[in-house]
Amino acid sequence: MMLEGLLILLIVLRIAISVVRTAFVSLSRIELRQIAEKNPSLSLLLERGARFQLIVSTTAELLLLSVFGLWVMISGAFSVPFNVRNAILVPVIYLIAEKILVSATAFLNREWVLSHFIVIFLPFYYLFFLFVLPASIIARRLMKMEDEREEDEDEKESEEKAFIDVATEHGIIEEEEKELIQGVLNFGDTLVKEIMTPRTDIAGVEQALAYQRLIKLFRTAKHSRMPVYRHTMDDIIGVVHLKDIMVAQPETFVLSDFLQKPLYVPETKKVSDLLRDMQTARTKMTVVLDEYGGTAGIVTIEDLIEEIVGEIEDEHDSHYETIQQLGEDSLLVDGRCTLEDLEEETGINLEIGEIDTVGGAVFNIFGRIPKEGDSVEWSNFKLTVEKMKRRRIQSVRIEKMGQNEAS
Repeated sequence: MMLEGLLILLIVLRIAISVVRTAFVSLSRIELRQIAEKNPSLSLLLERGARFQLIVSTTAELLLLSVFGLWVMISGAFSVPFNVRNAILVPVIYLIAEKILVSATAFLNREWVLSHFIVIFLPFYYLFFLFVLPASIIARRLMKMEDEREEDEDEKESEEKAFIDVATEHGIIEEEEKELIQGVLNFGDTLVKEIMTPRTDIAGVEQALAYQRLIKLFRTAKHSRMPVYRHTMDDIIGVVHLKDIMVAQPETFVLSDFLQKPLYVPETKKVSDLLRDMQTARTKMTVVLDEYGGTAGIVTIEDLIEEIVGEIEDEHDSHYETIQQLGEDSLLVDGRCTLEDLEEETGINLEIGEIDTVGGAVFNIFGRIPKEGDSVEWSNFKLTVEKMKRRRIQSVRIEKMGQNEAS
């Protein structure tokens, strides 16, 4: 009976310390620091993260060995004849049950769990401290060397976001400042294809265009620079600036004399790398190429700046809302709106394969070029093409269908 009682005690201790370990490793440094501030007695333990984690892991594994050792003594699991139930089945069931219990408990309220369950761990911490100290010093040195070679980007990113959220919550930074900081942090991970003006929206100039028609095109497009192509938009040969052609003589004007060589980049290039390349090349417009070498779109310096600070509108920009609420269950969405933005703002998920925009998704759902007024049902939504521009969907009305309609 004494052995059975000891076994139960070891199991309880093993589960409690496993809960502490799970809660500890799932918290960021900022969250651990907050717990330490609320509980000064825990500050020394939590600040020495590597040593704490090593001791708690060692304790948990020693307790597990003790549990199984005692179980073998009590059950005679490896006696002759061999008992499959006692030797294999019971330990496997125990490990699965323990894993579920530990995970469920640790994630209910990680801060509360760590603050209260850690008391059970303290005797083991001081018991194993001297034995684990040399190993923890070596581990910390190795971790430091590894950090110098390559930082853990995922942990760094989560800590940055946690810091921003905490700072905003306590009024240290305003909401607008938070958006600006997040824009800077996300800048390095954004791909060129996510911010480019797509090929269908490019206002380009044919190489053989006459002077007067070129001036008229600039007035209509209201741009200060435009790409110049030879025969098709897949062959962009340069960029022409309005300020350069304004001083030209119409009688002797040859467009190719005023072209500046563009920068060509793939869709998968990061915008942070593109910004450096554009600064080096001293260019304000870049041609984005698809996997086949054709033109996928263009990116300007303004696009890169807007990725950090948000939308910049000048006197020539036509203001439009990408998502407009028409009624309780009805939205008007610009075809250029990204599926990510649509889901983030409305919760509607139209994600299909590698398509990025609402217009592209609706095209894919129809399986053909739709006409204005065409409708299609998707999931529990009715999608209606409101406006087309040539073969491009400009706007889509999205209506939530009732249960009777959906069925």
